[in-house]
Amino acid sequence: MLLKIENILRFVVYLLRYFPDYICDLINYVKHSNKKYKSIDTKTQSISKIVSLYHVIEKGLSMKKSRPGFGIDRINSLIYYLELFSDNNEISSSIQYKTAIIVLKKYHDFNLSQGVTIEKLSLFLEKNNLVDKEDSINGGTKKIKRISRKSSENLTFSEVVNIRSSVRFFNDEIVPENDVLEALSIAHKSPSSCNRQSYRLIRVPIEKVPEVLKIQGGANGYIENIHNLFIIGFDIESYQGVGDRYSGYVDSSIFGTTLMYAFTSLGYQTLILNWSKPYKKNLELRKVVKLKESINISFFLAVGNIDLETIVPFSNRLDIKDIYKDA
Repeated sequence: MLLKIENILRFVVYLLRYFPDYICDLINYVKHSNKKYKSIDTKTQSISKIVSLYHVIEKGLSMKKSRPGFGIDRINSLIYYLELFSDNNEISSSIQYKTAIIVLKKYHDFNLSQGVTIEKLSLFLEKNNLVDKEDSINGGTKKIKRISRKSSENLTFSEVVNIRSSVRFFNDEIVPENDVLEALSIAHKSPSSCNRQSYRLIRVPIEKVPEVLKIQGGANGYIENIHNLFIIGFDIESYQGVGDRYSGYVDSSIFGTTLMYAFTSLGYQTLILNWSKPYKKNLELRKVVKLKESINISFFLAVGNIDLETIVPFSNRLDIKDIYKDA
């Protein structure tokens, strides 16, 4: 009984000690992530909104059986924001703004090929003089070919990074356990906070993959094409103190990224699936996949092969000057 009371008191003490820092994090996140786009005054947030919209269109265009007129609400939203920021030269001159127009043009061309004309989109593209004009900036989709293990063995790190794409339509091949262990042995060299190596890799049983992906919610349209799914997470028990509250996400993300490129170096294609979900979803997932209570999930990694070639979403990266700054 005394031990139980002692544990409760210890929990309350730690809760009070950590609370101020978590509240500051929450306030900072809410302050900077929930602005109304009509009154937006930062380049970062406006471009992020544009990119998030056109990436959904890119994914739709990469589907094996894209439906004419798909995602029309996203199309209308993207047009709205492009017009909203058209007079802001800092935004409208960016690669992402121009990429959005190119993606809309490819969406327009796809619909025309299916005998569908979207008047609002046609008028927007005519206004931007891009209906019959090629632009040096690319976006939309691209075709990639299967990577063979033999061809990937002698690639430099730069080549491994550049050859990788986010694949959504894998074939039925199951990744052998030996290859998983080989990729893991490479990723296990990843640095971690105080060398605690808290990162964990959990392979989802193949019969549970569809159910897990439905809970994840970001693989609609290609769930049946993913057969090798891994959970990248970390064990909270490895950390102590409020200063460590995000260390697990850092350590597991470094590990997971290294693992992703390790699979690429072995001739596999990969796809990262986000896990930024409400706590209710976390509980739902744990009913399907048995996880230690102290394991936190960072993201999912799908791995596999394609037959000969496939279509993947593709668009330009931010300018280097937008991500590299002096302090």
